[in-house]
Amino acid sequence: MGDGNFLRIQSHKILALSRATDWTTARNELALVDIKKADEAETCLCGHHPIIGICSVHNRVTGHQTDVGNAGVST
Repeated sequence: MGDGNFLRIQSHKILALSRATDWTTARNELALVDIKKADEAETCLCGHHPIIGICSVHNRVTGHQTDVGNAGVST
């Protein structure tokens, strides 16, 4: 994930699902739930497309769960 995409996901998408107001605190609220390979290309919260590797993360504080792209899983 490029730096611009990473900044977008941390500052807007993940923080919106968190009670935290900064990335470091928000990141500590997250737990990895699953890593999977999508059957079809998806779009990450940061806007990157195509994403085949998907990480499901759960916010232990708010209960929100979302999927983000995982650059470690390829086609």
